[in-house]
Amino acid sequence: MIKIRLKDFNKYLLIISLVDANLSNFDNAIKKLKTDLSEAELQFFDSKKIAGWEHIYFAALNALEAFQSKNNISKSLSMELLLYASAERQIKDAIQKIGIKPNGKEVTIAIIIDEKNIHENLIEKLLSIFDGKIDETPLEEWSNDKEKILKDTFRISNLELNAIRRKGIDTKEIIKKLIIERMAILSIKA
Repeated sequence: MIKIRLKDFNKYLLIISLVDANLSNFDNAIKKLKTDLSEAELQFFDSKKIAGWEHIYFAALNALEAFQSKNNISKSLSMELLLYASAERQIKDAIQKIGIKPNGKEVTIAIIIDEKNIHENLIEKLLSIFDGKIDETPLEEWSNDKEKILKDTFRISNLELNAIRRKGIDTKEIIKKLIIERMAILSIKA
């Protein structure tokens, strides 16, 4: 689990990746979580389509800034987080692009919560609902398959990669930067 204090917003961002999760009853699980964790904003992502914790971190900053400046696209912070992480303006497109699938087994969960509302049993609730185990590997690992998935998902061409490739910067970092750039462009369009 990754825990980041977002001091400018008096919030924490928790990023949790689960493997072997049971997502078949996702809608009921969300209802239960919203009841149990009403003070938290939760969003779920397909781990294969997230370019590391930085991807979620910058999406969270953009979403919080959008709400603070009243330039938000959606009505909820969790949906705003999804829109920024996907670099899409439409919720349907964002869900299709990086949302979880009912038969998926790997999920990354982003939780934005006020500093005063962090509970120790938060993780236990998530694990009990989804029957998974915490493992950051799917979020942080980098393989040729993940690179291809991210390039396809965010429509990053080899021409674009080669145009900004510099000596010493690997493809992984370039792809992360391009995804973050796409999120920044979304905030400009808002």
